[in-house]
Amino acid sequence: MTGIRRATLDDKQFIIDLYNTGAMMKYLTDDNSLSIIDFGIENIINVSSIYPLISEMDDIKSGLFLFFPWNYTTYELHVAILPKYRGQHSIEAGTMAGMWMFNNTVCRKIVTMIPKQNYKAKALAIAVGMQQEGINRQSYMKDGVLYDQYLFGICKGDVQ
Repeated sequence: MTGIRRATLDDKQFIIDLYNTGAMMKYLTDDNSLSIIDFGIENIINVSSIYPLISEMDDIKSGLFLFFPWNYTTYELHVAILPKYRGQHSIEAGTMAGMWMFNNTVCRKIVTMIPKQNYKAKALAIAVGMQQEGINRQSYMKDGVLYDQYLFGICKGDVQ
């Protein structure tokens, strides 16, 4: 069974391990950018306007949905799911994370930026009901190559 809950300091080591998974680092940062670990897990968990949501499958931690405010009602989403939980579980968890935000916060819109070459993230965004809303040209550098990023979004009114 899939579940979503707000992260606590008890989840700190899981988040560190998640972000240090070799398969994750390929997708979670661009060239020379800071990761969530560089900002300090405690800082992210303890800021009331940031929402780190842990996904679980059968009470086993499977990933993190991290929501940062752009403004009062719009939140940017960053996703990290352990490889063995991708697929149907990540779709269920992603849908639940969005509903959690819409039902428990002032959030009315969720957005995410997806580098052009990250087809799996684009597929997940579409599977949870997000729509492509724009392109941020030449805004993501990976291995010295500049890529466009797709802006995807979903509004509270788009889901039931």
